[in-house]
Amino acid sequence: MAAKIKKGDKVVVPAGKDKGKTGQVLSVIPTETKALVRGINLVKRHTKQTASTDAGIFTKEAPIHLSNLAIADKDGKPSRVGFQIKDGVKTRRQVDRRFDRWLIQLTFRVFVPSTKRTSVRFCRSNSPTRTPWNCPSSTRSC
Repeated sequence: MAAKIKKGDKVVVPAGKDKGKTGQVLSVIPTETKALVRGINLVKRHTKQTASTDAGIFTKEAPIHLSNLAIADKDGKPSRVGFQIKDGVKTRRQVDRRFDRWLIQLTFRVFVPSTKRTSVRFCRSNSPTRTPWNCPSSTRSC
């Protein structure tokens, strides 16, 4: 499967503790579906002194899940990524937010049936007019 977020992309965080922040992807970890982003998901690490480093509390980036990242468009707002096949070559492209919203609304208006559902409750007597609340049985365990 092709990756929608790659190294070097400018991303924005739409949800979580860093909501609204933007940064550049430093690396992607596909096996964990996570990415390292500059300036996002900063954590403090307490380190001991070694021969090459000093002791102290250091701040560094921790991996963040790819579902909490979105590619930033020219305005810095989150946008969606789609794939397009031209001349046998699959390419990544940003989907226009306004067109995408319009297309989703149009799709739901055409293809999604109404959410209003009617259900009939049956009692032990298998009469559709009797519900568990007006059941003649004393236990009301229909």
